Parts: sequence; structure tokens; C-alpha cells
Amino acid sequence: MVQSLGELFGLDYTFNLPARTDYGIGIIGCGSIVNNAHLPAYQRFGFKVVACCDIREEAAKQSAEKFGIPKWFTDYRQLLDLPEVEIVDIAI
Repeated sequence: MVQSLGELFGLDYTFNLPARTDYGIGIIGCGSIVNNAHLPAYQRFGFKVVACCDIREEAAKQSAEKFGIPKWFTDYRQLLDLPEVEIVDIAI
């Protein structure tokens, strides 16, 4: 008996973490999807978020405080100027 659609169509929904999870991630946009999905997932799997940015100061500050992100900005250019940002997550 087929247990799931994945089995029915022969799809593999599993994933493997990359060899490195310590790339510096910068997030642009600190709204609901980032706070309820992206950042909890990054934390769960040990990814390193080094900065976040939102045009709403309070949103950027709250996300940084809640998830222990060391730097936050209201201007995305400041985030992009950081040498430790190797990956940019744009969630706007």
C-alpha cells in the first residue's frame, strides 16, 4: 500500500545538510515568514545568521534580539557591505 504521494510518484523529499553550515547569512526582510520559518529553521539546523535588515527599525531589532543575531540594520546596503555575509536571504 502506498503511504504518501512521494512514494506514489517516486519522489524523495529528504534532504541532506551541506558539509558547511557556518556560512555567514544576512537576511533582508524581518517579517512573519522570516520570524516564523526561516530563522527557526536556521537555528534548528545550526546555520549562522550574522545580520538582518528591515526598513522598519523595530522589526529588525526585534528579530535580532529574539534570534541572537549580532547585527541589524534598516539599510540593506550596510548588510551587504559586511565581509562576513556570504549568503543573502531576501524575504521581502
